[in-house]
Amino acid sequence: MAKKFFSVFAAFALLFTACETATESAKFHITSNTTLQIDAPGCFNATYVIDEVVEGAKIAATPNVEWIHINGIDEEACTIQFCVDENTGEARTGKIEVTYAGTKEDITINQAASEGAGKFHITTPTTIEVDVPGCFNAYYEIDEAVEGATVAATSNVEWIHINGIDEEACAIQFCVDENTGEARTGKIEVTYASAKEYITINQAAAVIE
Repeated sequence: MAKKFFSVFAAFALLFTACETATESAKFHITSNTTLQIDAPGCFNATYVIDEVVEGAKIAATPNVEWIHINGIDEEACTIQFCVDENTGEARTGKIEVTYAGTKEDITINQAASEGAGKFHITTPTTIEVDVPGCFNAYYEIDEAVEGATVAATSNVEWIHINGIDEEACAIQFCVDENTGEARTGKIEVTYASAKEYITINQAAAVIE
């Protein structure tokens, strides 16, 4: 009889503990959709409710990808404000991790591929180490020809210069200046029919003799 009573008591204690844990884990919840299809770039709001106020605790939101940005959290309106960049490539998925008082929920953002995705790709490495000044070629392939479209390349730094595009050789011709200072990084943005890819140029610091 004592054993039976102990078992019932243990089961009751376990049930009580489980309920207590469940209550503790429900300190907040997302009230808007937690899976979103956002194809166009823009800024949006997600809403939440605090179920159990915890002194000193605040809602925090962190994206796990670079193309989702948290603009802020409006505690009065209970909204998480975030922006999504334009997609210039294949379909992609990112998450926003929302936390409060040790509990968390995720908001999943799905974004469709760009209209130009898959129309061309860079065939040489897209990250290049260039320590000395000189001129170089990067190569590409057209996967889906678009009438009237041409490959274009633009540098985002002054020390990388685009010399031209050789359409027959499918080559992007560029030159890199001598580095007289610290290590540096620049990018070449390559576009074709609304599709976009990047070539990253890393250059070592100048050698001081």
